[in-house]
Formats: sequence, C-alpha cells, structure tokens
Amino acid sequence: GQNPIIIYAVLIYVLLNSFLLIVRNVNDILGFTSQFELLVIIQTIFFTVSILSSFYLNKLNINSYIILSCLSFLFLIISGTIFFIKKSNIILGDLKLTKPDIIRYTKEFFVFVSPLLILSILLFISTYLDRWLIQKFYGSVEQGYFSITEKICGIVFLFTSSFLPLLQRE
Repeated sequence: GQNPIIIYAVLIYVLLNSFLLIVRNVNDILGFTSQFELLVIIQTIFFTVSILSSFYLNKLNINSYIILSCLSFLFLIISGTIFFIKKSNIILGDLKLTKPDIIRYTKEFFVFVSPLLILSILLFISTYLDRWLIQKFYGSVEQGYFSITEKICGIVFLFTSSFLPLLQRE
C-alpha cells in the first residue's frame, strides 16, 4: 500500500543519485576533485538549511524531503557538468559516437559483463528468495533474525577476508 507517487519520486531520486556519481567520477578523472567537492559542500549547506527551514515551518514530510533531495542532486549534476565542460576543454563534437561505434562498444561490454551478469542475477534470486520464503512461512520476526544473522556473517566475512592474505603469505 505505498503511494505510487512516492515510489516514482524515489525512483527519480535513485536515478539522479546514479547520474551524480557519474558526474563526480568524471570530475575526479579530470583532476577537478577539490573544486567539485567545494560544490558538494555548498550543496550540503543549502540542503541542510532547506531541511531545517522545512522542519521549522512544519512542512517537512517524505514528499518535501524527496523533492529537496532531487533539487540538490540536480544542482550538483548541472553545476558539475558545466564545470567539467568549461574547465576541461572538451568539445562536445568529439564525444559523439557513430552507430557502428556504439554497436561495437555494446558488444564488447556484453562479452565482458555476461558472466558477471548471470552470476549477479543468480545471487539476487538466491538472496531474495530466502527472504521471501522466510516472510511467507515464518513472518516478520524471523525475517528480522535472518537479517541480523546475515549482517553478522557479513562482518565475520569482512574480518576473515582481510586476514586471509596475511595468513597465506609464503
């Protein structure tokens, strides 16, 4: 029973967040990390002030939070894109790919990714099938126990995997 508008707004939020990661990585690659981080600091200050203002005006809810988050991401995406285009001397005409180039790159990408894609799909099904079955047959409490034990196993795996290279030295 969630409101579909909130679901679509969160989808937009996730897409903007993903696109922002691309813009941030491009700025890092071009050597503009410190300048872009200055934009991030400015965005964080404005976002914090807008959240606090919404709270004190009793207008803060999930809808306003998502809208403010999306607007702050848009600010960073637009300003970061303008920043690296102006500072890096990239000519947009140089970035155009022809249709054969796109097809060739797509084929190379899928050849490289296909084993990982199959593994990822199987792991996703395996992970979430467990959760669905526990929820269906046992309920929320057992689902919570499963989640906690899964997190504990992740922590144990993190420690053992970090020590394993030290123990396997010759």
